[in-house]
Amino acid sequence: PPQTRVVARHRLAPPRARAATVAPARVWRRIDEHCTAVIDPRFDVDGADNDDGDDGGLGPSSDDIALANYLRAESSAQREAMMRSSRREAARFVDIRAAVDRSSAVDDAVHTLSRDGAVFLRRVVDGETCDGIMTVVHEACEAARAEYGDALRRTDVKLAFEGDTKACWAQACGRGGVREILERMPDATAEAVMVEMSVLATERGADRQVLHPDASIDAEHAPLYSLFVALQDVDMDMGPTAFVLESQGRATHDAFPATKWGNEQFETLRGLRWCDATLRKGDAVLYDARTFHQGGANESRRRALMTATFLKPPIPPAPTRRNANGEWSIRNDVFNAMRTVRDIADMDKAS
Repeated sequence: PPQTRVVARHRLAPPRARAATVAPARVWRRIDEHCTAVIDPRFDVDGADNDDGDDGGLGPSSDDIALANYLRAESSAQREAMMRSSRREAARFVDIRAAVDRSSAVDDAVHTLSRDGAVFLRRVVDGETCDGIMTVVHEACEAARAEYGDALRRTDVKLAFEGDTKACWAQACGRGGVREILERMPDATAEAVMVEMSVLATERGADRQVLHPDASIDAEHAPLYSLFVALQDVDMDMGPTAFVLESQGRATHDAFPATKWGNEQFETLRGLRWCDATLRKGDAVLYDARTFHQGGANESRRRALMTATFLKPPIPPAPTRRNANGEWSIRNDVFNAMRTVRDIADMDKAS
């Protein structure tokens, strides 16, 4: 008989206590225990009681809408500055598993990650495993759409470490994968622990993000290394993530504020190398979380990236990010397991 495939559903394991700070409700909204979502702020105002219809001809408005409009304008200006640059590059992929000399390919990946803050990897997860995870992602996203409709913009789905999810990370970390890269990075090593794991899904209509790093340059913990695995092909219409290469250092962090950019920042940006992470299903990006990047505007269909972050111990209760109230995006039971890259790689049948 055909083998039954097990898929890790996003609401199986029971919750366990862990220190965490809840994100502001108007940014990430709770859908269920393991799923949060970003909603277009106009959703709240459009449904408000306004019987007289007198809005001064300006349409629905709120502080959240004003902020969204400001961020939309700033992210568009950042993208325009990048497009005017002569330093746009095509993402250069390293295919470790297909390499004749695997050790040299790993060295190439390590060198690229150390220099650029990001390295692009071919075929780290097979298509069947990606499709199995997407089944669960679609279920979670459609549950959010049932409540918020077309106002749904982004969904963060925290999965259990089982079934296709476990297979995904075993493949990604196994032979010719992430372990062989991170074990050669002194600030990571094969003892780096999985501290985040979820699927980030972006819907059609989602705005471009402002350029940002995922970790502060002043963090007291070791650098975070994150992996995006494409669960479907990601083309330009789907808003691939743009990475500003060689931006993980102090100089770029000091040059680029979180918001309120001026001419000086845009001129600096135009002088930096960057690329769009267009990916095939199963491809991945491994990046230093201090590297500046920007999720693109999605003009097509749902884009889903399986994500994980690894950190060399000691492990703090929360990461140090640029914004306040940072927390790990992971289920409590998965976080508390403290699986290392080495542990996960050893689960790979191909190793």
